[in-house]
Amino acid sequence: MGWDDHDAKKESYDMRQKMTVVSQGMFDHAVSGMNIEEAVCYLEKEAKIRSFREKLQKAAPEKDLKPVLIEGLLKNDPGRKKEAVERLVRGWLNADKSVAIDKEKAIELCFILGLSYDKAEQLVLSISEEGFHWRNPSEIAYIFALKNGMTYQEAQELEKKAASIPRPEKESKNPLPDSFTPIIRNEIYKLRTEEELLDYIRRSSDKLGQFHNTAYHYFKVWLKRLQNPQDELVKASAVFKGEDLSLKDVLREYMFQNNVRNEEQEAEEDYVRKIVHKYVRKNWPNEAGLSKMSNRRIDVTRKVLILLFLATAEEPEDDEFTAEDIFEDMYQRLNDMLISCGFSTLDPRSPFDWLIMYGICAQNLFDMDSRLRDLFKEMFGELPED
Repeated sequence: MGWDDHDAKKESYDMRQKMTVVSQGMFDHAVSGMNIEEAVCYLEKEAKIRSFREKLQKAAPEKDLKPVLIEGLLKNDPGRKKEAVERLVRGWLNADKSVAIDKEKAIELCFILGLSYDKAEQLVLSISEEGFHWRNPSEIAYIFALKNGMTYQEAQELEKKAASIPRPEKESKNPLPDSFTPIIRNEIYKLRTEEELLDYIRRSSDKLGQFHNTAYHYFKVWLKRLQNPQDELVKASAVFKGEDLSLKDVLREYMFQNNVRNEEQEAEEDYVRKIVHKYVRKNWPNEAGLSKMSNRRIDVTRKVLILLFLATAEEPEDDEFTAEDIFEDMYQRLNDMLISCGFSTLDPRSPFDWLIMYGICAQNLFDMDSRLRDLFKEMFGELPED
């Protein structure tokens, strides 16, 4: 499933090698052996969350961001008031402000900044935590436009044509064997003209869609493993009481739902702490969401995949593996999985990812689960059971 295994491992390795000084510092703290209280204190008081400005500047270091962004946004939408656009851009470039924009806007910024496809892919990954989706007709159009040096206006026209081509209303729970990204990507690479691209989308409507097939495959396999374990010792545990687990049970036992909840923030709460909590809580899975993912009504999220991966992970069979070996193995496999699904690799400057890296430094998988639960309790307090 997903990318070629060698390519995934190479990209995961490259991401580790390319860490900035700040990222490396946060990574080192995550694996330094701090106790739970020290770890939470460090993250809540000293976290250097990557600002939106940093993401844009890294993608286009030679650009003077403010005038380029204002000019580009006004050109793409002449009906907007200049004062409103200037205010929006000032907010984006405020180093201390948390900025959330959708993937479509992130793609527009790639055109405004004049990025190549490769740089655009990295910017979209850093903003939305997922790269371009090669099965989504709309995003296929933007990929083609970036690779062929088209303007944003030209790309929008092509996207409208691609999105208007009829396709099945609901995506299959059993994706076709030739509907996974590597095959689609190789086919699209061969296309040279807009007409060829649109014809391909028409002919391939049954294997294209908005959702990630590789991610869905992992989701179904891992969720089934948790709900219907084959290990008799596990099935006999107090957790199961002789029965298969419901989605609610999975959320409580394996996704820490009772430890991470949305709750009212105190007005005087420290700003950095508030932002850290917001990043951790963002898109935390719930029962309705898992049900919709299972029925392919919404896409599987990166956060859900990470939690399922950890819940079903198995330790290396080599008895001589040290705790450091186990961490490296887990870190590599987790990143490989994320890459294969089109998601961004673990980022030490993302509060949730930092907690995951801290968690997998445990001596074994059982300790990892309790370590993460204790982390969340330290951050959010003891929350009542439903």
